[in-house]
Amino acid sequence: MIKSIIAASLLTTLGFATTHACDGLEVEVPWIRTPPPGMSMTAGYMRVTNQSNQDRTITRISSDLFGSAELHETRTIESSNRMVHLDSVLVPAGDTVTARPGGMHLMLSDTGEALTGRESVSITFHCDDGNSVEFEAPFRKRNLQE
Repeated sequence: MIKSIIAASLLTTLGFATTHACDGLEVEVPWIRTPPPGMSMTAGYMRVTNQSNQDRTITRISSDLFGSAELHETRTIESSNRMVHLDSVLVPAGDTVTARPGGMHLMLSDTGEALTGRESVSITFHCDDGNSVEFEAPFRKRNLQE
C-alpha cells in the first residue's frame, strides 16, 4: 500500500498522472505516440479509473491541438485488423479501462501545426454526467514491447 502511494505521488510529481473530477474518473499515465515527421495523425493511450460508485461514460473527446479526437478500437473483422469508431466508452464504477496499442485508443488528427518538437497536448474527456476531465498527455515514441 505504501509503495502504491509513493509511486502515485512520484508519477503525479513528474506529470505522468493526472487526477481530475469527471465525477470520479482518474486519468493515469497518458501518452501520445510521436508521429513521423509530416504526419498529422496519431494515437493516444492511458488508463482511466472510475473511483466513484456509479458507472461513467466518456461521450466525447476534444483537444487543444487536434481538430478531430475520437475513440477507436482495433478489432479483427473477416481475418483483418480494422479500426472501429466508438461512440462512447463505459467506465464501470470501481473499474479501470485501458487504452493501449492494438486495442482501444484515442485517434487524433486534423492538426494545422507541426507536431515535431511539441512536448505534450491537452485532451478533454466529456462525460455523461455533464462534467469533463482535462489532462496533459506527453508525446513519446512507442516502445517495441507495446
